[in-house]
Amino acid sequence: MIEQSEPKFIVDSMLGRLAVWLRILGYDTEFHSGPGRNELLLRSLKEDRIIITRDTHFTRRQVIRFIFIQSDFLREQVQQLLQQYPNEIKVRKERLFSRCTLCNHIVIHIGKEQVRGRVAPFIYESIKQFSYCALCDKIYWPGTHWEKLLKDLAGMGAHGE
Repeated sequence: MIEQSEPKFIVDSMLGRLAVWLRILGYDTEFHSGPGRNELLLRSLKEDRIIITRDTHFTRRQVIRFIFIQSDFLREQVQQLLQQYPNEIKVRKERLFSRCTLCNHIVIHIGKEQVRGRVAPFIYESIKQFSYCALCDKIYWPGTHWEKLLKDLAGMGAHGE
């Protein structure tokens, strides 16, 4: 059986918060904040990325892969992706928080001792697992936001694998 590779996305400047959510779900998602549609188009073709946009200009293009987001509201945007594209976008617990929300780089698990002095003492004492982005030097840990995210996803109709 041929294994299908995970889709990669490029999100335009209108959907920055949605880009963060896709990264939280573990998807390779670039944020295009630069000027112009042509640069966005070229980058999507060069990097084999699906464009996610609210720009109606792309609905007139036949040769590109894109997803047109209908709502201005983040929750509805995530719901649309999960419900309309269940084969492309899946919620997998093992992938949650596997990418840096700032730079899209894959984070790695690091030992607790490696974060001593880099996180608040309360966090250091109460959390057992930490992840690290080597590109932007950010440290992550599963806090209350993890449980809130899972509840939010369940409320949006997401079914985890």
